[in-house]
Amino acid sequence: MAEKVLLDTACTAAQAAPHLSSLPRRFAACYQPFRRPFKLQRRQRDLVAHRAIPHPATEVPRLDSKLDDELSSRPLELDEAGYFIIKVDREANQIVAEHYTNTINKDGLACDPVTGEVIPCKPGYTRPPTKTYRGRNAKELSVAILEREQPPPVTRLEHANYLGREFQRAEMALINGGDYIQD
Repeated sequence: MAEKVLLDTACTAAQAAPHLSSLPRRFAACYQPFRRPFKLQRRQRDLVAHRAIPHPATEVPRLDSKLDDELSSRPLELDEAGYFIIKVDREANQIVAEHYTNTINKDGLACDPVTGEVIPCKPGYTRPPTKTYRGRNAKELSVAILEREQPPPVTRLEHANYLGREFQRAEMALINGGDYIQD
């Protein structure tokens, strides 16, 4: 049992090592199981990303739409740092996140920081975004917004969590050719 722990520890250290060829031969059998699934997972991802997938004219499917709708209707506090409008730019093959600043009034409603007026949620209302972020996938966009931008334009954890979910959905729509409708 002590030898197995030693082998597992050596494998973990080997995974982090930049020069894997220097591993002793006795660790090779231990290291292989860690390598193979990663290669398989990467190969499967590459196949999905590059194969010809039919472009359905439907929104990205959800596993449990009833539960999703129920959770989407829960009350949330607005982020004082602003909100994002997320889109898919198929021509550039990118996810676009437009950030808009706002203030929150005493009733908890988002207001335009310049005019002080409540921001309407109706078609036709436009205002320029404070900043536009673009990414080739959900991870690139999340890193740009939440890690590289200082201070980040998100102050609430549930907002960051929501953005991550929406970026993933937008990425799936970009890959599969489905419609992306922001929740």
